[in-house]
Amino acid sequence: NVLSVPAAPYGFHWTHATIAINPADANKVCMASVFGKILISSTGGSTWYTSTLPDNAKPVCVWMGKDQSILTGTAEHGIYRSTDQGITWKPFGLNSGFGGAVLKVIYSTAAGGSFFAATSKGLYRRLPGAGDFQLLPGAVGAGHAVSDVEADPLCPSRIYISLGAWHHKLYH
Repeated sequence: NVLSVPAAPYGFHWTHATIAINPADANKVCMASVFGKILISSTGGSTWYTSTLPDNAKPVCVWMGKDQSILTGTAEHGIYRSTDQGITWKPFGLNSGFGGAVLKVIYSTAAGGSFFAATSKGLYRRLPGAGDFQLLPGAVGAGHAVSDVEADPLCPSRIYISLGAWHHKLYH
């Protein structure tokens, strides 16, 4: 199945992390819609339902875990998590006063399991049991737009980032 999405509305953040497939069940797919919703399918894209984020947050990227959880990075509202296929969303990180765009979220098994967030304000990491994501100030790109992040599958403690290749255009 192919899903076509119309042109982006005002204030849309462009990123390549707008679609996620559950690594344990390829029929579970989600997408950050340009219309401010999360689109979710449990039928491999045959049918879709929409989910709205708290505080009218606009999704930018999505990530799905084997445990059925969905993370979505947003424009200016941080990261939200759903553990019930998008029925409810709870703050997961960078939700208070962050003011940037979360462009991609990944999980690495390194250090007992860590989440990383590529953002318009730098690279952030959330260690297991940590309360929130922390800016990695010594990392290349700290304080600059980090548009992409990936963990090396053969060495999960090796993290790769791409600097500054993102676009946000706000029309008035």
